Amino acid sequence: FVTHRRVMANQQLITEIGLDAFLEQQSRRLAFLKTALERYNNCKSKGFYCLAAALLSINSLNQALSQAANGENLRNVLTGFAESERQELKLRK
Repeated sequence: FVTHRRVMANQQLITEIGLDAFLEQQSRRLAFLKTALERYNNCKSKGFYCLAAALLSINSLNQALSQAANGENLRNVLTGFAESERQELKLRK
């Protein structure tokens, strides 16, 4: 059900901003994910970073990386942005 909702949201976003802009956003999300995994992966955070890349705004992802580069814990920063965007970065098993 959650995946279906996300697909519908993506389809709506493509309709609103166009496919090229949507693909650019996805490229930026992938860049965030690659950076997070290369620099801040503690072997426990892969799923968390994937979820953050999928759910948070591009702006929040970029700000989180900037704050982490200044010594803050990336996972904590992302959690703060998630709360402000009313998202939950929790994997359900």
